[in-house]
Amino acid sequence: MKRLIVVVAVVAAVLIASPCLAGEGEKGGSGGWCPMTGSFVGQLPDWGMIFIFTSTADTINSGTTVMQVLGGDVTLGGFFPTVVRLSPDVGVWRRTGPRSWDYTLIHYGLDAGGQPVFIVKSTGSGVHARGCQEYTSDGTFSLYDGSQDPLGDDPPMYGCYPLGVSYGKRMNVEPPCVP
Repeated sequence: MKRLIVVVAVVAAVLIASPCLAGEGEKGGSGGWCPMTGSFVGQLPDWGMIFIFTSTADTINSGTTVMQVLGGDVTLGGFFPTVVRLSPDVGVWRRTGPRSWDYTLIHYGLDAGGQPVFIVKSTGSGVHARGCQEYTSDGTFSLYDGSQDPLGDDPPMYGCYPLGVSYGKRMNVEPPCVP
């Protein structure tokens, strides 16, 4: 009988904890766990940029992100005068705690013909505020020549720099406006 009670207690604990581990349940995640998936609107004030991104999950602990940067100086202060646009950022995230994560993102600075001039690899960490609707993140970026492999062993030709603090909000379904 004792064995049955222990088994029932363990099963009950797993069933109760599973929404917390998956980041599901009440708004903002159960037990302080934030869902990492969703779409966000953010700002990177130090660089005068705003961005939109969507994160998906491979597991509850890792996934991918696609981000589009809007605004800011694509020439990086005139250092790359032939750059006319940026590619979307593509990258990965890994959960480091109930509301925190590390990330790596890569995007290209492209010339008018669509050829890479530079590559930016951003790495850092972020944390969701309680309620999981807002976040802040910080990191650095490595600046590579357009011909380098940002995942290879060569150091970034143009150095490594602070990215600065970014912050943003989760997008939610909202009712239509009333004209």
